[in-house]
Order: sequence, then structure tokens, then C-alpha cells
Amino acid sequence: MRRSFAALLRGPLGFQGAPRNRKSPERPANYGLKEGGDLRLTNWMQALLMLVCWPKPSDLGYLLEDVDKKMIKKWDPPINILHAPTERKVLKGARAVMAKGARTWISENIA
Repeated sequence: MRRSFAALLRGPLGFQGAPRNRKSPERPANYGLKEGGDLRLTNWMQALLMLVCWPKPSDLGYLLEDVDKKMIKKWDPPINILHAPTERKVLKGARAVMAKGARTWISENIA
């Protein structure tokens, strides 16, 4: 979820993609943020997002994974990619730009 928000807020908050682990950079699609970006994103999330929890009833009779999939298919939340019933072209494109930034960081900083 953090990567999706970072990608969508890239322009307004000035986020740039970078490897999560700069000592052993790999998997640029699992990008982190350049210096200061994680703190700015955390501050934005704490100020503007609300976390809602639902305690699973002990007698539910369903796996939480199945509940999650059904909720995503029914409500189609725009930040979810996995199991989403509609396309996420803008989100996927924004995440690709951030992954490209991480690949660029790797090519510029690793000999």
C-alpha cells in the first residue's frame, strides 16, 4: 500500500523511487523512496488516512483471505491491485515510473 500511495503522490510530494536496500539493491519493482521520502509519506498517511480494523469472529467459517478477496471484488478499492475487478492503469503506470527510478538509482550508484 505504501508503494502505491508513494507512486500516486510522486508529483505533489516529490517522491523518487530508490532501492529499499541500497547496500544490496535488487527487485526495483519493490522500490523504496529516496532520502526523506519515507518520513514524508508516513507523515502524510498519519495525517490523512484512517485505519479501520474488523475483529474476525471465532465462528466465521471462512478464511480471511477469502473475505479479503470478496471485499475487494465488491467494493473495488482504488488502491488495491491484487484481486481488483477493474483495471488500475494509472496506479500501475505510476508504480512503473517509481520502479524505473529505482533502476536508475542502481545504474548510477552501483559499479
